[in-house]
Amino acid sequence: MNADERRKSPRFSDIVGRRYFLEIALIFAAKIVALTLIYFVLVAPQPRADTSPAAIRARITESSATTHASP
Repeated sequence: MNADERRKSPRFSDIVGRRYFLEIALIFAAKIVALTLIYFVLVAPQPRADTSPAAIRARITESSATTHASP
């Protein structure tokens, strides 16, 4: 078996491969942290609509009463 027939070592076994893997892992972790931060700062504090059955019924009757009002 000569050098050309030898099996290549795994991609992340040498120092360059480990550094590349570490950089990719850090970028991935940073993106997850950034998206989580954006969610909790910008999305979560937004007020939610009242979707209880009573509120929906009131909104439907309110809108139908205004559309059927006589001039």
